[in-house]
Amino acid sequence: MEIDTLHSGIYFLEVLLANQLNNVIDSKEKKIFVYKLNDNKADNTGNTPQNFLTSVYAQMKEEDLDREFDLSVYIRTDKETKSYKNLNKLEDKRKFMFEFWKSRDNNPSSAVNEYKVNYFKKINEANKSFKGSYREGWKTDRGRILIIYGKPDDIERYPFQITTKSYEIWKYDSVEGGAQCVFVERDQATGVYDLVHSTLRNELQNPNWEKELTN
Repeated sequence: MEIDTLHSGIYFLEVLLANQLNNVIDSKEKKIFVYKLNDNKADNTGNTPQNFLTSVYAQMKEEDLDREFDLSVYIRTDKETKSYKNLNKLEDKRKFMFEFWKSRDNNPSSAVNEYKVNYFKKINEANKSFKGSYREGWKTDRGRILIIYGKPDDIERYPFQITTKSYEIWKYDSVEGGAQCVFVERDQATGVYDLVHSTLRNELQNPNWEKELTN
């Protein structure tokens, strides 16, 4: 499938299964999100209105804006959340999301908003690595921790046993002077691991987390 001509946004991928007579016998449709670096090169220089008008946001569909806003849940403020949800006009949503990323650009003189690029890289990595049977990867606990704190320096993986559930211990050497997170697969074979304990300040702390491992 050629995606070079696609712009950032939400698309529907349809896969058709045909028999030898070329008759369609089954079909599947899946929503996919495409993020392309080059779509945002015009978003990040100066403060004139023309920057918005030449950006990808000037023509972005409302469903794509809402999706991008949903994906920003781990970095937006309560005030920003309230402000966006009170917007009723499409143009206002477009300008909001343009300014949302622009305000987080650490290097406005660059043609690329590295902050946004890195954020969506982590979103994509979470979706690829942690997708469960009923949840997108970025919505899982492991995905959230990855997006907020980055890749751990070490991961200890413990497979399912008769007496214990599958679990992982993530270790960060340089976050808060050294921290760890413990994830448990409560329901076997779902691929969804819940955070049951962490030494990070703003995360769940449970000194009795080992009780969560028992089958």
